[in-house]
Amino acid sequence: MNVPLPQDLPAERALLGSILLAGRKVMTEARALLRSSDFALDLHRRVFAAMERLYERGLAIDRSSVSGEMQVEHDVDQTPELLDLIVEVPTWVHADTYAQQVRRCATARRVIAAANEMAGLAFDREEETALMAGVQTVFDGLLTGQSDGSTILTPKTLAERHHEVMDRRQMNDPAYVGIPTGYSDLDKIVAYRGGELW
Repeated sequence: MNVPLPQDLPAERALLGSILLAGRKVMTEARALLRSSDFALDLHRRVFAAMERLYERGLAIDRSSVSGEMQVEHDVDQTPELLDLIVEVPTWVHADTYAQQVRRCATARRVIAAANEMAGLAFDREEETALMAGVQTVFDGLLTGQSDGSTILTPKTLAERHHEVMDRRQMNDPAYVGIPTGYSDLDKIVAYRGGELW
């Protein structure tokens, strides 16, 4: 039985339609949470990527500008699809809720990809240190948002990364040991790192 990966296409459409209606205001909020690869549908990824390019150039983001940007990039007129996105939006006021849902589904897909990658490592690795280094690399990539399930790491690369992490920890590098709290006894027990919630 094939189970589909987590996705919420109505939330994706509602978010993109909200951006088309409200422009840069909603795009600023969306960019803080998402990147184009977070969208499950290829068309939605391409629309959001076009919106990002317009945003970075300081241009208006609306149906006309996004359609033009996509036509330049992909040589396809997406105007009908963009109009459908606008028509489907109940209100752009809830754009943050739509973005959160898109992000939640993207995170779930990344967790599934990371779990599959770890399972592959478990079947392929015979040496425990290389296995654990590989698992740690995948897990760290997942926590920092770098995991997409498409990177293949060799045992040599995994061992090098593992040794680099161990060396950095011995040198008390804050990125690997943690952010100092000012309480040395606590720092020895708990390593606070950016992006973690304690």
